Amino acid sequence: MVMHDRRMDITALCSAAEEPAAEAEADTAPSLPPLAPVRHGATGKSPSKKRSRRLSNSERGKLYRSRRKNYVQTLEEQVEQLKNEVDELNLYGRAQQQREAGCWQLTQQPTNASFARVVHEYFSLFKYGVPVATHGSGIVQDQLLLSSRQAGFLNGLMHPSMVFGSSYGVRELLDQWEKYSLFHAGLKYEVKNLQIMAADPNPVVLAPATLYVRFTRRTVEEIFPHVLCNEALVQRLIGLQLEYPVRNTFYFGDDNKIHRYDTYVDFVAAFVRALGNVEDTMAMMESALIRQESMIGDLLEEPPQVKLEQGPVQSFPHGETVDSDTCSSESSEGAGRHIGMSLQDIL
Repeated sequence: MVMHDRRMDITALCSAAEEPAAEAEADTAPSLPPLAPVRHGATGKSPSKKRSRRLSNSERGKLYRSRRKNYVQTLEEQVEQLKNEVDELNLYGRAQQQREAGCWQLTQQPTNASFARVVHEYFSLFKYGVPVATHGSGIVQDQLLLSSRQAGFLNGLMHPSMVFGSSYGVRELLDQWEKYSLFHAGLKYEVKNLQIMAADPNPVVLAPATLYVRFTRRTVEEIFPHVLCNEALVQRLIGLQLEYPVRNTFYFGDDNKIHRYDTYVDFVAAFVRALGNVEDTMAMMESALIRQESMIGDLLEEPPQVKLEQGPVQSFPHGETVDSDTCSSESSEGAGRHIGMSLQDIL
């Protein structure tokens, strides 16, 4: 009797039963996320990622023009801001000047600035006095040119009958400049500020200054000869630097020329400060050859009488004394020296 192999049937049955179970199991299993793309270890980039697109020439041109426009606009805004700041500073400066001008007792008039320029030019030309020369030496070309300019200024901007101290005319003024320049060494005249004051009807210009000089033996011989017997004092004076406070007042006329010039040199204050005591100062000033209005020269000389023009008498204001600083430079010294060329010869 032949036996039937049942193993094939059992295998078929098992396989048929497992397939539905596997399908059911697959339906009930949770879904897993997709795997991440594999990246290259060297670059870390996904092989599927595309590169950025490069700008075209047209696009680059537009970008450059846009950036340049923004840069120019920023610069223009900064320039405009700076202009506004400059305008504000100018306004502030003018306001400061007006506040400072308001401190004067008399009203300051901006239209009178031209008169201040005249006085400023005068002191610029005579800052170092007038050209003088020693015996046997002349005046160089530059000094001749300066003398000509000084004479031209005085003739053009000072009235021929200008009142100067107790005299009149520009010749007395020139004579004093020559004596101060010749009798001192290192003369320098410096004015630090000018004050324009309104006087009815003409303006007045105040010019406080300091005259720096150095004493020589000739200074003592020509101005203080009475102290030559005191050799100890003479030795103290030779080479001494002095600072003379000076007060100058200029009065202008209707023709815009200087009609009156008052000057005062404070010798006493300078000597007290330099010598350190009142006794020596009194000895210096006791018989000094200094006339009124601070003019140096022989006391025996009679000054010319002042001749005033016919017309209504005007009252002029006077200013206060203000000190300023200067320095000194080399000049001539020793006996027997004379003026090589006088400005009076030019006039």
